[in-house]
Amino acid sequence: MGENASQRINYELFRTNEIVVAIPHLATVTTALRDLSVNHEEPSADDDLGLALVRLPTLGADIARLPGLVELADAAQRAYALSLPKGSPVRSIGDLDVLMYKMRTDSAGLRCGWVPTMGKNRFLECIEPFGEINGGGKRRPTVKAPPESLVRALGSARAASGVRVGLVDTKIRYHNDLPASIRTEPAAHPAEVRKAEGTEVWEAHGTFGAGLILSKAPHAELVTDGAIDDTGQANAWDVAVRLMRFLTPKDRVDILNMSWGAVTDDGAESLLLSTALERLSHAGIVLVAAAGNLGNSTVVPPRSAVYPAAHPDVIGVGAVDRNGEPAEFTPDAAVLPWVRTCELGVDVVSTYYEDLWAQWSGTSFAAAIFTGKLAALTEKLGDAHAARDELLGE
Repeated sequence: MGENASQRINYELFRTNEIVVAIPHLATVTTALRDLSVNHEEPSADDDLGLALVRLPTLGADIARLPGLVELADAAQRAYALSLPKGSPVRSIGDLDVLMYKMRTDSAGLRCGWVPTMGKNRFLECIEPFGEINGGGKRRPTVKAPPESLVRALGSARAASGVRVGLVDTKIRYHNDLPASIRTEPAAHPAEVRKAEGTEVWEAHGTFGAGLILSKAPHAELVTDGAIDDTGQANAWDVAVRLMRFLTPKDRVDILNMSWGAVTDDGAESLLLSTALERLSHAGIVLVAAAGNLGNSTVVPPRSAVYPAAHPDVIGVGAVDRNGEPAEFTPDAAVLPWVRTCELGVDVVSTYYEDLWAQWSGTSFAAAIFTGKLAALTEKLGDAHAARDELLGE
């Protein structure tokens, strides 16, 4: 995540013809859609999440036929504007906002204020490494010779401690110095790797984080999921469904690293992300996420809540430099309660492509370092929660 990339963040992007509904409320919502003559496809339900995705293939035409549409849209726009924090930019709402406003107000009037649990399938523009840190190049890490200590640490990596760490990020690419024992999904193959000169910077993000985690905890088993695409984006439904794999016996982990984040215009958390995180936390998994790189942003308010870091069950990690001073891009830990701790996040060195190592900056990498330290201490103490409390001084 990063300040220069905050120029490209549109933090109210969502699938404009999809809604997400709590499964127990699905019949109520589909009945309301039928009553409003809004066409919908058969819902896709995920029992692990307890949520269903409902696609509305002809929403624009259906909304256009609603009686009193102009007055309804005006009321929805006013309600939206009132929901925003003071000083936030106000966008023009769309058909999906009007529909959800209509269903909520109708339900509240019929059921004494009760409304069904539903939300949007947001896009997560979430991998934002910081800065132009390659001298003359833009948005690309600087290729560096690795310190011998890091090479030795990864050379000793083997899953021997019994500690399992999950990593949800971009796909892990082949690297000479990463152990072959990393469990990747989808699998990485050398033939898929392009030379660094021809790659998008985001593609190496997961590989970089994997090297940081294993350099701190070389005996941990790393279980990875490439839920974030090679442009650094995803949608919340796909990510939430993929997060549920870490609850299965085969892929169950002690610690889960999420070196990414997203903001919303009203500061509210995505229903999909909050539901997934609650299920993971209740299962005993310690959750770690990047606190975001909006500390000096002039586009997104610097104090915007970044999720998943701002979720109460997640450890949000900010970044400091090698002198222990806050990085210029890190959120202000003094006023933002979701920045629970800080680690080195400036000019960090880790695995990049094939046989290349690189230097990079961002809270993503501070979170990965914290995760590696947490895994190493978990090996020593035998309990991830005890290790978390000791590292946080709680």
